[in-house]
Amino acid sequence: MSSGVETGFSADEMPEDADAAMPVPVQQGMEHRQEVLEGNKAGDIEQLLSDLDACANSGAMVEETLSASQKRASAGGSSGKATANPLGREFLHWLMAGVQSGLIKYNRPESRVHVVREGVLLASPMIFKDYAAQMGSADYLSIQRSFIKLKLHQENTAGMNVYQYVFSGSNSVMTGFLIANPGIVFGTDVPGPNPLLNQR
Repeated sequence: MSSGVETGFSADEMPEDADAAMPVPVQQGMEHRQEVLEGNKAGDIEQLLSDLDACANSGAMVEETLSASQKRASAGGSSGKATANPLGREFLHWLMAGVQSGLIKYNRPESRVHVVREGVLLASPMIFKDYAAQMGSADYLSIQRSFIKLKLHQENTAGMNVYQYVFSGSNSVMTGFLIANPGIVFGTDVPGPNPLLNQR
């Protein structure tokens, strides 16, 4: 019942004084992006991605690049669109359509998608492997990376991309990405949380 996870993808590792060092337009872009995410309560995925693209196109938000020793923010990078990656978009459309049509099951022991009190948990890497298999590809890592670039998920308190949840009455652990706004996946018809899953 437990599912593995690719732990090689760490979240942004910013120094403690990163906000002070970050250019003002970048800070404003991050704030704007957060407002867009929080404002999309209805789960209109096209509108959400369009709004995020608008943030990137206006220069308000930049693509952040990681190196082995530091992370550098660039306000004018050539790949400034955080949402302009087709793999991430296509995966998200597949996920939303599958869940809302019933083809992708949720809140079941074997499910890759679970509603939790904190949002929606996507079991990783299995949900990405499922999509890759349907697309006739074995490269689920590229899909996972593209989803991460959409920046729709939350980082945990350790600064990592994944969360751990425990099934009540067992030692089985599920790891995955947490999307705080369940409407992104379920639209306006959001089911109740799985009572058997609790954050570790």
